[in-house]
Amino acid sequence: MRILLINHHRRFKASWRSVKFASELARRGHQPTVLCIADTRKIRGATIRQDGVEIVESPDLLWGRLRSGWDLWDCLWRMGFLRHRDFDLIHAFESRPATIHPVLRSLRRRPVPLVMDWIDWWGRGGLIAEQRPWWYQQLLGGVETWYEEHFRTLADATTVISHGLNDRAQDLGVTAESIFWIPNGCAPPGPVTAGPGADRAEFGLPAGAFVVGFSALDVTLGLDSVLRAMRLLAQRRPDAVLMMTGKLSAAMKRQISELGVAGHVRHLGFVRDEDFPRALACADVFAVPFVDKPANRGRWPGRVNEYFVLGKPIVTNPVGEMKALLSRHDVGLLASDTPTDFADKLDQLASDATLRARLGANARQLAAAELSWPVIVDRLEAAYAFAARAHDLKQTARDPAPTA
Repeated sequence: MRILLINHHRRFKASWRSVKFASELARRGHQPTVLCIADTRKIRGATIRQDGVEIVESPDLLWGRLRSGWDLWDCLWRMGFLRHRDFDLIHAFESRPATIHPVLRSLRRRPVPLVMDWIDWWGRGGLIAEQRPWWYQQLLGGVETWYEEHFRTLADATTVISHGLNDRAQDLGVTAESIFWIPNGCAPPGPVTAGPGADRAEFGLPAGAFVVGFSALDVTLGLDSVLRAMRLLAQRRPDAVLMMTGKLSAAMKRQISELGVAGHVRHLGFVRDEDFPRALACADVFAVPFVDKPANRGRWPGRVNEYFVLGKPIVTNPVGEMKALLSRHDVGLLASDTPTDFADKLDQLASDATLRARLGANARQLAAAELSWPVIVDRLEAAYAFAARAHDLKQTARDPAPTA
């Protein structure tokens, strides 16, 4: 089957979900094309092949995080590209302008099954309220929400990354049977490493410390609670260290200083892809703060899959997908929304190496089984099959066979 997976993410972000889907689909004999936004190209697009997947990068005149599906030139370029391509199914990842308008134009020319993905809760108190400045919220918040919600009922099937988005889709009129919960998957776990201390010197971490990991590209909800928990943990365990990767805002730097935990924080910044697994392996456990906000009820913490692959237990909060996951799998500890309880759970893991090992082994097993990409894409193919049946029924109702 020729499948278009079209999204508004730049190439490096598209690799986390749509490209992973496409790679597994290619292994199953499908012909997937991923259409994403180029990281830097402004005028011309580019096409590459990777693991049996055609990856098409559309140009965009904007820059940085603004290259996220709002550029008119990007939208027009995609319309031109799709005008000359035929697919058997289209999977639209979200519904921002540069995704939904080219898709709808293509479907008018040649109707095929449409699947729509939903991975973030943006409007109505979601990530816009957490990740965007006040002026953006006032000027564009309504537009974001309209594009996020308006087209949902057009899909023949809907894939969601969280049960919170499942509920929200149903509130918009999407039928329950057409919604498929599909979290992100895990790469195959590699050999068990020599231990968290093996590469610590390379990353400036004390060999004998109890290292709590925290990693985020841009969503740092709840980090303030982790920092407060680390202050309490450091009072009990002077060797405790918080290892951080990814973005660290000026506000968070100030808070680290004000809380007096600068001596217990090692910020590695953005680590190269080839070094990233070894950096993560330096941690004993990972903090996955999941405070009770709409943004968290609607998302899946992307890095958690990498922690499980490495066999690392987590401490998180009983909210959204983390509550659901830890109710089924013994891979970490749930803490209340207070820094004190979060610190208590970290301290419990620091004190019990046997517990850490057991939870870590369970995490590796989860990564190799239920959260493996082959199992995840089994769900995806079920969504595609449902969409094909629903599309055929709609087409039959629209164009009934002539009577004798």
